[in-house]
Amino acid sequence: MDTLLVAFLAASLTAIGDRSHFFALELGERADSARLIIAGMAIAASLNISIAAFGGMMMADMLDIRSANLLTGLAIIFAGGSGLFTRKQPAPHTTRHQPLGFINITSQFFMLGFGDKIAFLTFALTARMEQPLLAGIGATIGIVAAHIWPILLGPEWPTIMPLRMASRVIGFVSLLLGLMIAIFALFF
Repeated sequence: MDTLLVAFLAASLTAIGDRSHFFALELGERADSARLIIAGMAIAASLNISIAAFGGMMMADMLDIRSANLLTGLAIIFAGGSGLFTRKQPAPHTTRHQPLGFINITSQFFMLGFGDKIAFLTFALTARMEQPLLAGIGATIGIVAAHIWPILLGPEWPTIMPLRMASRVIGFVSLLLGLMIAIFALFF
């Protein structure tokens, strides 16, 4: 159960203010149905996270506890540390584009999340905690929970949630936590 909660929190917090949030916002403005976007995003996230969890499961037998802790610390640093850098928010679209299909939405989300920081974090957590199913479920639910708000709230979403401040605070805390885990893995 710890693996589920850790993966959920790590995925949902490090995804805040990410480029996929802005992509979800753009899709929310273009598509007719929010349910279609959420379903496509959930399937793409589950595919990406399943690949990462499978890789972490395969790697778990090859790592000792100190190496797995170091890998987890580095993954937390990379996942959260990206929030310290400023991202330029894209301009909102004023015109409606052609309708988007389910396969199109799913493939776009899949390609955007393939090998992303949350996949690397899930890989490391699975290698450390050796519970790929719980890590995969937690990370998938965390991704969907983090990305549902831009879709449902629409263009008002960036004004409701202070993205820069939230991503910088999460990035700073993740950087400290990852450094602590990495230092303890190296020296203690």
